Amino acid sequence: MEEGMQDYMELYLKEAEELLQSLNSSLLEFEKDPSREDLVEEIARCVHTLKSNSASMGFNKIADLSHSVEDGLIMLKEMGIEASDEIIDILFECFDYLEVSVDMVSSGKDEPDNSALLKKLEKIKSMDIKQGEVRGAKLAERPHTIKAVRSIKVDIGILDKLMDLVGELLITTMRFQNLNAEYKIKEFDKSISQLSMLTGDIQYEVTEARMIPVGQVFNRFPRMIRDLAKRENKKVDFTMKGSDIQLDRTVLDQIGEPLIHLLRNSVDHGIESPKERKKTGKPETGKIQLIATREKNAAIIEVIDDGAGFDPERIKKIAIQRDIITGEEARTMSKKDLLDIPFLPTFSTSEKITDVSGRGIGLDVVKTRIEGLNGSIRMESDVGKGTKFTLELPLTLAIIKCLLVYVGEERYALPLMNIQRIVSIKKTDIQHIEGNEVFILDNEDIPLTKLRDVFDLPSEDDDKLTVIITERAREKHGIAVDGIIGEQELIIKSVTKTLKRVKGIAGATILGDGYPALVLDIVGLV
Repeated sequence: MEEGMQDYMELYLKEAEELLQSLNSSLLEFEKDPSREDLVEEIARCVHTLKSNSASMGFNKIADLSHSVEDGLIMLKEMGIEASDEIIDILFECFDYLEVSVDMVSSGKDEPDNSALLKKLEKIKSMDIKQGEVRGAKLAERPHTIKAVRSIKVDIGILDKLMDLVGELLITTMRFQNLNAEYKIKEFDKSISQLSMLTGDIQYEVTEARMIPVGQVFNRFPRMIRDLAKRENKKVDFTMKGSDIQLDRTVLDQIGEPLIHLLRNSVDHGIESPKERKKTGKPETGKIQLIATREKNAAIIEVIDDGAGFDPERIKKIAIQRDIITGEEARTMSKKDLLDIPFLPTFSTSEKITDVSGRGIGLDVVKTRIEGLNGSIRMESDVGKGTKFTLELPLTLAIIKCLLVYVGEERYALPLMNIQRIVSIKKTDIQHIEGNEVFILDNEDIPLTKLRDVFDLPSEDDDKLTVIITERAREKHGIAVDGIIGEQELIIKSVTKTLKRVKGIAGATILGDGYPALVLDIVGLV
């Protein structure tokens, strides 16, 4: 097996098991009524899929036999020939070979020889099969065993319900911990500790059951890129890496559309025509990469092209024309700030409206969708060299680690994923620049948001402020709170439509003492 293919072995074996089960039941039905074309099609579908999967894993003998079975079935169907008992017996013998072969490769053994079966299948295709050449008795001698069921399909609604129950169990466990801390019942210590461990184990297993490889979304893109490139008369070499990186299905459901837009953007606006690329000394074929990697508790997805790139001067010109920025602001803006402008609503550098991606919407919707997942997106681009979009996404949305803080008499939760550090600053350290409060930390100007101001609470007399330093898309921001309570894993609940409209609120949660608390949206706050 080729290096790196081992990662896909479990997925291959799982699908092979399902295909063999379907193949077996279809063969049994086919034996009862060999005239049924739907069964011929189902058997051909199973062996075709098994052939493709096995070939991609390097199991050539399984693939060759599957291919030969598929050819034989197609010939029988096209010629309108009803399968004889001898032909059906050969098909069962082929099924036995496929089942045994999959078992052998699953335990690291070599595939068995398939030459005798290939010869029999050739006789079927040449219509040279003779009465009694394959005896049913030979098949009957094969020992039959019952395999243990190792995997089942579960409706996603059941997994959602399980996750809700895990969340309730987590809240109840924290409630017991708080009660025991208050009443100090020594006999409960061990039981509560065990309950906490069991809750953590259940949470981990349910979370793992909801995880799906990003390849399930990625695999739809090669055909899309191919069609778009042909439509735009461009040559594109599209590659994908990290398709086995796993995300919670709720996150996976939401990233498909943003990725479609970013990839379309790369084809339409990024990659130049072969003629233009040749003029600038580039290969006629442009490159687009879709890469997924794992980083701590986040997944990083990159969309990279070697196209024309975003021209900061052109962005500046369009932004001034559309009153997004003033000429004075344009003169003082850094390249990084200019590259943030395409994410603003109604901005588009396309000089024509196209059906691909130049409708004046897109990157702002992508940003909103990604940030709605508690993720972030940033863009890096060089004129003539290309563009890279980097998406940072949480692995799961159901239960997340949060930092509990208090402001006034209320408690709030901030997702820990975006928190870099906690510092204490003096009020005299705060400066005012263009109406905004900032402070200097490690020789860097950091904007400051006070939660007391956000919630219209009077300022405290204390000379010092507790500030949480957050970082998203490499941008730091300080959030001032009254105090820190600690870290907790919390289940996030949706809020009412009224609260959804309030900027800075991502959801709600129930704390260990049974009282609710709001989960704050860092992007909305800053």
